[in-house]
Amino acid sequence: MFNDLLTDPTLANVLGYDAILSYQQLYHFITYRINSKGTKKIFDSLLHQVLYECENKGIRVGREAIIDSSPFEMKNNSDATYNAHYDKKGYKWHNVRCVKTGLPLEYHVSTLTDYDGDFFAPLIYRIKMVHDVHPKRVFADGHYSDGKNLMRMREFFNIETICHIDKNAVLHPDADRNEVKRQYQKLWKSELFKVGADLEYMKWFLMLHDKTEVLENFYHNQMLSMYLKDPEAYERKYVIRELIEHCVGRNDILRLRIFRLTIWKSSLLILVCM
Repeated sequence: MFNDLLTDPTLANVLGYDAILSYQQLYHFITYRINSKGTKKIFDSLLHQVLYECENKGIRVGREAIIDSSPFEMKNNSDATYNAHYDKKGYKWHNVRCVKTGLPLEYHVSTLTDYDGDFFAPLIYRIKMVHDVHPKRVFADGHYSDGKNLMRMREFFNIETICHIDKNAVLHPDADRNEVKRQYQKLWKSELFKVGADLEYMKWFLMLHDKTEVLENFYHNQMLSMYLKDPEAYERKYVIRELIEHCVGRNDILRLRIFRLTIWKSSLLILVCM
């Protein structure tokens, strides 16, 4: 971002300055005046403008989305954490993008040791509630797609998840409709228990009582069965996730860049994490 603003006076003008700023002025502006909370507000505001323009142009955004994470190194930051897998001390950037347009829809920065799966549902929830974007399918790296998240995506958001299949993945025994019913019937003394309940009610009831292990295994088996039925067809779907693989790497540095998003004749600016 610094390089962009130091070489393009039109971007400085967008921020309300008459001339290109010095590096020290930019650093103070970004670090202290905008900071992380301000960056999120700017992102939300500009994304809303872009989504508004897309809607006016008949462009559907976010029907299919991709979620992934990228490490970035910050050796001298006292709050950064060390991750042996990456052999780095730093942070992790989680991002969600639209498959069709490549448009960034949401992001979050965590420590480098945080579990990716903990951010899947919150990011999707924010896309739906804050940005009014409603994915029907999400492509996810394997670290996001444990059984609990597969269950959340389907039961809470009605979203299909296409994710990486581990080579050692196996079907869980006793994770079918009959096992769901058996676990449901164990709670026959609980309030709202109904005799003869259908599958949807039983699943809802088990989630209500935080008895979700059978459902997590149920959706794990469903995903794995889809893969085993036709591995090549499944891989053709999953390869779409490579759309945002270019966001990983780039010297493992998280940079804020300003991009012009041109939608037909409408030229807009959006602040995104790259």
